[in-house]
Amino acid sequence: MGAKIRLGITANLGFLLLQCMGTSSLLGEDAPPAQAAVTAEVLQPADLVGLKVDLVLASDNQISGAEVIKVLAGEVPGSIRLVTIRDPATDQSRPLMASMIRSLKIEGRAIGYVLDPKSKRLIPDDPNIATAVRSDLTAEASAPKAAPDPPAKNEKTAPEKPKRGSEKAEKKKQKKEEEPEIALRPGVFAWPELSKEQQAEAVKEQKAHLLEIKEMFPEIRFTFVETDFFLFYSDLSPQDLRMYVPHLDAMYKKLLTFFDLKAGTNIWRGKAIIIIFNNSQAYLVYEKQKHNYVPPGDNAGLCHSLSNGDVITSMRTIPAGQKFLAATIVHETTHGFNRRYKTATILPSWVEEGVAEYMANLIVPGHRAYGEKLSIQGMQRAGTMGGDFFVEQIPSRHYGTALNLTKFMIASDPKKYKKFFICLKSGMSEDEALTETYGIRRDALIAEYGRALGIQNLQP
Repeated sequence: MGAKIRLGITANLGFLLLQCMGTSSLLGEDAPPAQAAVTAEVLQPADLVGLKVDLVLASDNQISGAEVIKVLAGEVPGSIRLVTIRDPATDQSRPLMASMIRSLKIEGRAIGYVLDPKSKRLIPDDPNIATAVRSDLTAEASAPKAAPDPPAKNEKTAPEKPKRGSEKAEKKKQKKEEEPEIALRPGVFAWPELSKEQQAEAVKEQKAHLLEIKEMFPEIRFTFVETDFFLFYSDLSPQDLRMYVPHLDAMYKKLLTFFDLKAGTNIWRGKAIIIIFNNSQAYLVYEKQKHNYVPPGDNAGLCHSLSNGDVITSMRTIPAGQKFLAATIVHETTHGFNRRYKTATILPSWVEEGVAEYMANLIVPGHRAYGEKLSIQGMQRAGTMGGDFFVEQIPSRHYGTALNLTKFMIASDPKKYKKFFICLKSGMSEDEALTETYGIRRDALIAEYGRALGIQNLQP
């Protein structure tokens, strides 16, 4: 079957920023009268450096008497993107993106800064000034691109007929231009696009694999269900098997939406194979004979990502129940999606398991909540993520932490998380991808995540 990657499961805001100095200056003497009248009361972003401030964070936590170390001004004068403070509780520098700060009060000043929810920038806490800054922020966000040069006088220009859906297509084109493709690192290759004929041939090969399973266990009666993107094969009753089909269809739609892929896109080579054994012994025999692997006793399922691009998720039912099985099917098949997305590059384990748990929690609501809660409580008691969270393959006891950290990063900014994921798939290291997207390295990520949980100086 070729080389494969096994990703198994056993029987679990705005933040993250680059510390850099913003550049801005006080309005000069020739400034318009309306602006000059407020400079005595309103400090420009760059002039906050060195002052003491009191902050109320989006998490409702408060920081008093923090020294401002650096400021990153916003695109519009008077707005702030990032503030780096010296946290008096730890005496450590702490970068805070504007969207993480609800209000910033300056020692000895009546007017500070508050968060503008729409632009995610800090703006002066004065109604008159805030209105002007908001107006500039809105204008900046909606500013049209420069128009092309008009044609020469001797150039014929026939009027174009309006095309149906052209406006929608133009918006998509603009969005694509705003989000340029991230170049693949040397040695990283995109999965090849297959023709309809090649896809049909792949499905034919995959169905032949299912027939081989039938021949392996002639005494077992199997049920086959085919959907647009999946091939299900199981010795469960037809009624029981069909219970799990909607969960994978829902997972697939959610993943396409999250990664901005067109509805109906087929990311698989052929289709993804889902094999569910009600007979545990048959599951063990299948794994040994077809994948040369002996699962541990508490293993409920595995995702096999083969070198030819095939994805095979094999499962066995266990006493944990139908919801557990449904969540595990989603978890394991998400591994296959991760593997097939853009390139074959393997993700860091905490990212891999975090996304898989995130989707399982989303499609089978609440089923992962208990493990997530235990992980958070464990970190709060110990002040550490366990010491083996960022290893090559994280233990299943840390799946709850992986889920919660993934939720934290996505809640901060879904677009940044998607780009972070793409950067990793392009071959970037963790720190390179974090710096490119959230503007920080892993140690800062851990620190901000810990503070969100109420843990000062969280250790990895």
